[in-house]
Amino acid sequence: MTEDILTKKLGIETLPAAFTDHLAVVLRLSIPSVIKRRGSRRWKMNPHLMNDADIKILIRHEFEKWRKYKQYYPDMTIWWERCVKKSLCQLIRRAETERYADHRKMENHLYQCIYDILRTEKPEAKKYEILKRYKAKIVCLHARKMEKLMLDIDKQDKIEDEEPSLFHILKRRKRCKAREIRKIQDLQGNMYTQPQDIIDTFMTHLTQKYEHIDVDENSIAIMEAAIPQICPSVYAQQLETPITYEEIITALKAGARQKAPGIDGIGLEFYTHNWDIIKSDLKDLLNQMFSQNKVTSQQKHAIVVNLPKANGDPTPDGYRPISLLTTEYKILARIMAQRLRPIMKEQLEQQPILCSPRKLHSRSCINSSRRHHVR
Repeated sequence: MTEDILTKKLGIETLPAAFTDHLAVVLRLSIPSVIKRRGSRRWKMNPHLMNDADIKILIRHEFEKWRKYKQYYPDMTIWWERCVKKSLCQLIRRAETERYADHRKMENHLYQCIYDILRTEKPEAKKYEILKRYKAKIVCLHARKMEKLMLDIDKQDKIEDEEPSLFHILKRRKRCKAREIRKIQDLQGNMYTQPQDIIDTFMTHLTQKYEHIDVDENSIAIMEAAIPQICPSVYAQQLETPITYEEIITALKAGARQKAPGIDGIGLEFYTHNWDIIKSDLKDLLNQMFSQNKVTSQQKHAIVVNLPKANGDPTPDGYRPISLLTTEYKILARIMAQRLRPIMKEQLEQQPILCSPRKLHSRSCINSSRRHHVR
């Protein structure tokens, strides 16, 4: 160690570790440098909490209170947005904070027990047996804390019911590092490294990419004339009937588990694990969103996450933007898509294959025509 580091040393000691028979050497230093942070991450619900029976009982008890507040809100969507989801976030955050505090207390208690055992004058063989039991408790305690780590691991990198390991920790760190945007280059060749400049560069790029496109109105009229008209009343009953419990259950089962939630941070696990508690209110909410077009601004609000492509392009074109939407919005979208699917299939099979003369002999058009004739 250099003289400069020696002046900053606060202490050094050896401590037993739960995962090995060797001792860990701990060196404490006082480094007065300022740690630069890139900003706080948005809150996301831990889906593993929904498996806890105590949390489910707490949600059931609180949901009965929230249900009584409906009369103070103009409609279901406002009540769900401002009362249910807001109170639920506070409840889950409070539960996570309490669990973290209990974890720290238990961890400190177990390590203190290990230190006390090492200081006793018992035979080494007897010490070893006692230490082994306490180390096993610490390993189980850390395993419960590491459950959230598995959320960021791809399916091909884990086995069902597999416990987190050092491989998963390194895999997660590598994945997070690959997704960090430390610098970006705009179309003019300017390189930016400051967080706000990076955000402004992406905002400018996405605004230009998805801006309004001018379309010739005559082209729209020609396209509409080429599509045979159907009678709206034929499918009106099928499309406009109120949403049922069966449709909601089907949409919930179709959703992927442990995926990134929308702006509210509430994932699909809340809806699936608490179905018996919220099913009637969720049904009324979705029917109001569907039949009365009452969708709040937050439900229509999406978070755009830019994931790097494999081409290594340093400009915004080298990133793939994905939109994270709220869960109830996605449930409604799945229900509407499921209703439209058989109708679209029936109509598309009846439509003729339209090809321009220039592309009539192209392989794609010929293959499409063959498939159409086979049907």
